[in-house]
Amino acid sequence: VVEAKGWPLSAVPLGDACDALELDGFPRPLTAYALKRFFERVDGVSSFAARAASICAFKAERLLDAPANAANGAKWRLDAFLDEWRAIVPEPFRDACEASLLAGLALVEKAAGEN
Repeated sequence: VVEAKGWPLSAVPLGDACDALELDGFPRPLTAYALKRFFERVDGVSSFAARAASICAFKAERLLDAPANAANGAKWRLDAFLDEWRAIVPEPFRDACEASLLAGLALVEKAAGEN
C-alpha cells in the first residue's frame, strides 16, 4: 500500500494507511498496531516513519522460527543466514540487516580462532 500510494517510508499517514488497508480487508486495529510496532511517530500525531531495525529483527525471528529451521534446531553459518535474511527483507531495509540485531534472537558462535 505504501508503494501504491506513493507514501515515503519516512512519512506514512496513519489514518490513510488504515483506510486503504481496511478496504483490502485488514482490520483497522491490526493496521494501527503494525504501524506502531514497526514505525515511529514523526509528527507527534498521525505520520509514521519505518524503523528498519524493527522490521529486520522481525524478519530474522520469522526466518529462525520457520518450521524447516526450528523443528530440528537448525544451525546456520552466519554468512549464509545473513544472505537468506537480506533476501526476505524488503529492499529498502536490506542494508540494516546486521548481526548485532540478532542479539536476543539467536546465539552467534564464533569458529575456533575467530576474533
